[in-house]
Amino acid sequence: MANVNVEAKKDFGSGWSNERVFVKMTYDFSVDGGAIADTYLMGVCKSKMLVTEAVVMVEDQVLSAGAAVLNMGVSGGDVDAFLDNTNGAKAVLLDDAVFEQSASNPMVLADEAVVQMTIATAALTAGKVTLYISGYNAL
Repeated sequence: MANVNVEAKKDFGSGWSNERVFVKMTYDFSVDGGAIADTYLMGVCKSKMLVTEAVVMVEDQVLSAGAAVLNMGVSGGDVDAFLDNTNGAKAVLLDDAVFEQSASNPMVLADEAVVQMTIATAALTAGKVTLYISGYNAL
């Protein structure tokens, strides 16, 4: 089990007080792999942030030899705030599927909060999933 920085890992939220923040964080199997034991680090919030919207979009269908499940959330906190076991099931992670979890809208990300993705049940063999977050620096 390892922490893996996704290729497109972002640092975000370190701007002016009350500044509007938009961030796009992407996991891509073709560059990041898809091991079941790894935690994929997608981004780090560099100052306290009020999240007003969080949406997950499947850019390329998620595939697995088994019944894989993806979770996206905050390390050490609500680990499935952005994508939970129901919406993150391989069977629903089809091209252009879009999910918005009520648990993530609104929410506060602490300074240095890590946004992560985990894979449960089975390793992935393909897929590209993007998390869009918008909100305000809460300095």
